[in-house]
Amino acid sequence: MTTFWLKLIAMATMVTDHAAIAFFDGALWLRVIGRLAFLIYAFLIAEGFRHYRDDPLRVRKHFLRMTLVMIVSEFACDYFDKMTWVVWSEQSVIPTLWLGLAGIWFLEYMRRENAGDAGGGLRTGDGSLRPKLSAQNRLIVAIAWAILAWASFAINSQYRIAGVLLIFGFYLYRDYAERKAYGTALRFLHYLLILAAFVVCHTGVEIHPYPLLLFFQRSTTIRPLTFGMLATAVPLALYNGKPGYKNRVLNEFYGWFYPLQFFAIILIRALL
Repeated sequence: MTTFWLKLIAMATMVTDHAAIAFFDGALWLRVIGRLAFLIYAFLIAEGFRHYRDDPLRVRKHFLRMTLVMIVSEFACDYFDKMTWVVWSEQSVIPTLWLGLAGIWFLEYMRRENAGDAGGGLRTGDGSLRPKLSAQNRLIVAIAWAILAWASFAINSQYRIAGVLLIFGFYLYRDYAERKAYGTALRFLHYLLILAAFVVCHTGVEIHPYPLLLFFQRSTTIRPLTFGMLATAVPLALYNGKPGYKNRVLNEFYGWFYPLQFFAIILIRALL
């Protein structure tokens, strides 16, 4: 499975989730399908940055686009959810993605600043050598990541701390997994564990390690949504690291899809 197909799945599941809220009285089975959307978006934020992290111009362009999308999305999401254009008490999912991207950018910035000081480095799957961080700089990065995660909680963006930490986890794992060349089955197990940790952090679900079972103690609504989140491990494990079909217009459409689908649903809802 390529990046192209992951993008299509992310967009389709996102529309499914929001259409369920707008037109189908929050149908649970549609909401379960929709749980895949954010997790794939978070994965693609981390994976995409791995491919352009050494190109400062592309990094700046990506941050600029995400900032613009974030601003527009706040109006679209607020009107979709609250029927008013500005709601200061909570934010959309885009600030969470932006903070996650800022965190992995800062990690690479510190690696470049530290190049040659700590010695050695991490050999990634594409053959590049990422400089190691000194103990002091690892502490600085950890503090920065904690601040960024707390910021998502402070502004009350969707998925908050769990979402930001998930992006960090995906980013670190992808470099490590490519170097180890894990098979599909082992990648599936690893992603399942990463997503389980995300579920615990985000929903507060208690996971009990009964043999071969993950038993979730929460409401009957949260439980199936939880399994929807864990199901994301399937497409992620099948991902082959290749971009697939490339189209500049499609890439821009994907980048702006979050607010665009809100505006489309708002318009359809107004016409019905």
